[in-house]
Amino acid sequence: MARTNAPTPEEARQIEAVLRRRNVTFADAWALNLNLALRISDLLALTFDDVAGNVVTIKEKKTGKLKIFPINNRAREIISRRRGEYPEDVFLFQSKSNRVKNQPARAITREAASRAFSEAGEEVVADKNISSHSARKCRGRALWETGTPIETISKMLNHSSPAVTMTYLDITQDEVNQTYHELNI
Repeated sequence: MARTNAPTPEEARQIEAVLRRRNVTFADAWALNLNLALRISDLLALTFDDVAGNVVTIKEKKTGKLKIFPINNRAREIISRRRGEYPEDVFLFQSKSNRVKNQPARAITREAASRAFSEAGEEVVADKNISSHSARKCRGRALWETGTPIETISKMLNHSSPAVTMTYLDITQDEVNQTYHELNI
């Protein structure tokens, strides 16, 4: 298998465990994005209204496109627990910083999430650059490795083409070539 910067599902679970020991909000953001595969700006902007029922409904910041997709069991568990713990919050990942007290609600920042993910990642996989994109990449890469068509993954990630998705997931020509050896008809 080629070298990829995306964490494996096992590494992702270990990163979540490190985050959970440090900060539950960042651990929940990481775990939820392993299941939703959103761009970090869209993940952090999620409100409880966006995840009502069994679907997520958002307008993506980068593309401006409306995206509606189902919520799996793990994502539902995280969302339900957070709603129970923070019934007055607007955002799933609302900032509790003293700097935002007595101000309108706002989500944790991308920078804070990225820093938390990176620091936890360094503890688990020092040879990979874990960032705010890593959970999204992990889901896409894991789907590809289990045989999900690249076109389906590309649509899930809302990329402009499968070629963009292949680059995003670090899929190499060697991996494509290997498929010729894996199937003999």
